Amino acid sequence: MSKQFTKDNLNDIVTESIVDSLNYNNKQAVTRARGGIPKPDQTYFERYSNNKSLILKNAGVEESSIPESINIENVLVAKQIHDYIIGNHHFVDFKEYYLNGHFKIDPTGPHTTLKITEEKLLRYNGVETLLNIKPLHNQPIGKGYTVDIPSQYNVAPLRAKGLLQGLMFAEGSVKSAYEHMQQQELNLKQKEPQRLKPKM
Repeated sequence: MSKQFTKDNLNDIVTESIVDSLNYNNKQAVTRARGGIPKPDQTYFERYSNNKSLILKNAGVEESSIPESINIENVLVAKQIHDYIIGNHHFVDFKEYYLNGHFKIDPTGPHTTLKITEEKLLRYNGVETLLNIKPLHNQPIGKGYTVDIPSQYNVAPLRAKGLLQGLMFAEGSVKSAYEHMQQQELNLKQKEPQRLKPKM
């Protein structure tokens, strides 16, 4: 009989997935340094998908104990996005918007999404979702995910080459929106008629 799944179990799976990703990616870096041909780095989610049995064993969790309501893969994608935004020096402005609650990472749906939460930005953008990250399970070699950028023009979404590219696009979109809104506000202020000075 499986033990009851706890929050600590989830945290252990996340930790072991991160460790497995670091170990795998470090091996590729060593191969590269020695003049070999490394395999592409793998994210937390990819390592969990491709090395699940060992990760669960190291976490001390039986797969049968994981409730269907908890999507481990979505949680790992969300954690990867969070770590990229917080830890990548390219995302200075994006990190500030994120920490100030202008957008959020939502792993609760069928796939992980990056959603706008700031009302003014949402009105300007017209589309709530900045990114859709969907796991792929039918890859011939390893499992990965797609990163789609929804369009506000009712056309097919753009597909990024990877998570970092998708986040860079999202950051550029958010920065551009705020710059444009600030310019609009400035233009409106300049157009306002100056108040007549009161007569003495």
